[in-house]
Amino acid sequence: MLPFLIMSRAHGEPGYIVPPRHSSQMLTIGQARVQLLPAPALASELLSISGPAGDDALRLRAGSEEPVIIRNTLDQPVLVVARGFRGDGFASSGDIIAPMSERMLAVRPHRSGTCLLVPSPLEPKLSERGMAGLLIVEDKEQIAVDNDVGVLLKDFRLAPDGSIVPPTGPRLGNALAVNGRLERFDVPIRRHERLRLRLANASTVRILVLDIRGFVPRIVALDGAPCEAFEPTGNKIVLPPGGRVDLLVEINSNPDAPLAISTRFGPIDVELIGLPVIGAPPLRQASPEPLTGSAGGKGPRLDLAKALRVDVSPDGRYWLSEEHDTRTAPPLFSVARGRTIVLIVDNLHPTPALLHCDGAHLRPLDGLDDGVKPWVLDTVLLEPSERLLMAFVAERPGLHRLYWRDLAAPFGGFVCRFSIVT
Repeated sequence: MLPFLIMSRAHGEPGYIVPPRHSSQMLTIGQARVQLLPAPALASELLSISGPAGDDALRLRAGSEEPVIIRNTLDQPVLVVARGFRGDGFASSGDIIAPMSERMLAVRPHRSGTCLLVPSPLEPKLSERGMAGLLIVEDKEQIAVDNDVGVLLKDFRLAPDGSIVPPTGPRLGNALAVNGRLERFDVPIRRHERLRLRLANASTVRILVLDIRGFVPRIVALDGAPCEAFEPTGNKIVLPPGGRVDLLVEINSNPDAPLAISTRFGPIDVELIGLPVIGAPPLRQASPEPLTGSAGGKGPRLDLAKALRVDVSPDGRYWLSEEHDTRTAPPLFSVARGRTIVLIVDNLHPTPALLHCDGAHLRPLDGLDDGVKPWVLDTVLLEPSERLLMAFVAERPGLHRLYWRDLAAPFGGFVCRFSIVT
């Protein structure tokens, strides 16, 4: 295993209100030589999706329409997917950007959330070279915070000389980066400050188990969808490939130990994020106003009694391997807009798997199929041989995709489609 560099870099002074949105909204798909390991190690040729002026994220506002320019500086076409995006102008199933060209989209987000920008899951080689970015959709009525920070986590496979091993497909890496760097990412915080951390796992197949040390956050969104605020069980968060979680952090007294978010990476514990507490004075004289109400609604009503029930497992003629995907394959199911669908998701293998839905957020049902969980997901982690029931209401007419990824070698990927008609 290559060493993880226990260095740090600060995000900025606390009390910094939500980062400003640029007047020119642009995403750039590019390639750059990045010195992941110190010299004399070689630099790596990494891909990226960066926001305006090289920022970590593109920020939009729900309900407003803004032109967004996507610039592809590579010599190959790229299909960009916005996981979790709900709105017009930026298809969750992807927008193809021609080589060395720009494309302008009139983007109108309907809902707030933390979205993950990635190449199509059918192009895992691009993901393995680091191509990912964040799209943050803000809401006029979202939780008031003093600082709002996006954090992109991604593993890489590096050679002993520090260069990236040319990818042949999805794989586990031997180095873990935070916002494109192999070093701890520090976010300074003052007492009585309210910080929002938006964490996204851009890895292709690596499951991250995050260990939160020295403080107890509240989860306010999962996969970009707001939920009732709650504390993580055991102060741990399991973040599957493509998964996102939004945390609220408040430090209202002097901590007894350093504040950090770490993970077990092979045989070692790695600190990913540090929260150094700045001394006096506090940001304000008292703790922030308590949260009131829900960070998100309950969503559309699920009519489970009349739901269409569909068995989902990556077999049969409706599922194709990612290498042989074609839009001409028949859909797994077709349903009228407004109807409830229950996906019966079976992992038929003794190893973990991942299901991602492009067309909707899925609400987990309990084991008796007579209740729902108070959150929704678009990226679902399945334990070995596990069966899950996931429900959603067909809201967005069109052809949508379901992706399946085995999370054990050889990391097979499969795709099928479903249709929502008016």
